[in-house]
This record gives sequence, structure tokens and C-alpha cells, in this order.
Amino acid sequence: MRATTFALTAVLLGAGCTQLQTTVAAGYAQLAIDGNVALSASGGSLSGTTSQDIDASFGLGDAVGSPYVNVDLDFGVPVISVSGFTFEERGTGTLSAQFGNLTAGTNVESKLRFSNVKAAIAFQVDLGPVAIGPGVAIDVVDLDLTVRDTAGFSTEDIQVQAPVPMAYLRGDVDLGALKGVAELGYIQVPTVNDVEGTFWDAEVRAELRLSPVLHLFAGYRMLHVDGEGTVDDQSFATDLDVGGWMIGGGVRF
Repeated sequence: MRATTFALTAVLLGAGCTQLQTTVAAGYAQLAIDGNVALSASGGSLSGTTSQDIDASFGLGDAVGSPYVNVDLDFGVPVISVSGFTFEERGTGTLSAQFGNLTAGTNVESKLRFSNVKAAIAFQVDLGPVAIGPGVAIDVVDLDLTVRDTAGFSTEDIQVQAPVPMAYLRGDVDLGALKGVAELGYIQVPTVNDVEGTFWDAEVRAELRLSPVLHLFAGYRMLHVDGEGTVDDQSFATDLDVGGWMIGGGVRF
């Protein structure tokens, strides 16, 4: 009993002696969405519903600008990170198949808003200049796709807000003036907020340290959302990729 108490005290004291290093970064991202989406008629199911290309049918998929933010709290063990982005896009297209209660061949105006916040904790093991850290993460996905016929008589909307827990792996390579960070999260979701499917999130960043406090970064982010669910009395399916590059700078203190 004394040995256990002593060991626990030593761990707590060790964690208390670890100096917290905080990194706050912000920048600009150029992101685009690609893939397919389907929506059943009211009261219907996905059986017989055809998925439609997000570009050809809805006029979406161009790269658009987005703010990007990232905060790292480095305790040594663990490392906690939070990042996020949001973007909005509008387009016009012609439906190649029925979408909800809108029939094939309908000319439509589309509006997409996609937001994401990722929080992760990694328990890193240092291997010289390389650190590997398994952990857990949660991605909060907020997708809102509104499709309206150009005559203005009918509108269909897919709104999905889901916290997605993931297995997570982080890798860091520190070469002094240069640092690389890679993050990967993955899960096959059984059911979360009436949504099920497969989700993964990958990100890589390279940092150039201008001083012990300031740095510049460039990177790439990609999310994959392949799922099915229900909104009100309609069923939907998505097979979407959201990704693009990002640049910016940050401070460390």
C-alpha cells in the first residue's frame, strides 16, 4: 500500500514539474468538397435513391477560403490539441436524379456550410527527434446543405451535427529550426445522432521556427465522411471528402 502511494505521488509530482508549452497558430486555408450525396423523399428510404455528384448536380466543389486555427498544449505527456475551420459555398446545377422531393432535371441553387472542430489528446513517447503518440480525438462535424429549385417553390435541406470520437495517432519530428507534425484519426461509427458510417481525418504540417517564440507553417488537411442517417422523416447518404492546403503563423510561450 505504501509503495503504491509513493509511486502515485511520484507520478503526480513529475507531471506537476513538467513545464507547459502553449502554441497558438492561425492562418488561411483553401478548402474544397468532393463526392456524392443522396436524399430520399419524405417518409421514404434510401432504397432506389441515387447518389448525385456534388459538383455536377449542385454546382459545388470549388476551392474556397477559410480561417484556420490550432492550439497545442504540450505537457510533455500528454499533448492536447484543438483545431478548427469553417467555410461556405454557393452554386447552381441541374439534378441528375431525384433529391428529396425535387425531381430529376430540376435546376437548383445550392448553399453549403461545413464546419469542423477537432480536439485530441496524445500520450507521446520520445524517440530522439521523433515522438509518437497514440491517443483519442473527437471531431465535431457540422454540415448544412440547402438545395432550392430556381423557381423558389421547393427547398430540401440536409443538416448534420455530430460529435465523432476517433482512435488517434500523432507523430512529431523536431529538427530544431524545422518541425513536422502528422495527425490521423479514424473510426467506423455504429450510430451517433442517427448517423452511421466511416470517418477519418488526416493532417500534416511543416513549421519553420523564426525564433523561440515565432514560427510559420504550411500544411494539408483531409476529412472523409462516408455515412448514412435520417433528418426529420428523410434518409440521407454522404460520401464526401473535404480537404485542402493551409498556411499561417503562430506564437509559442
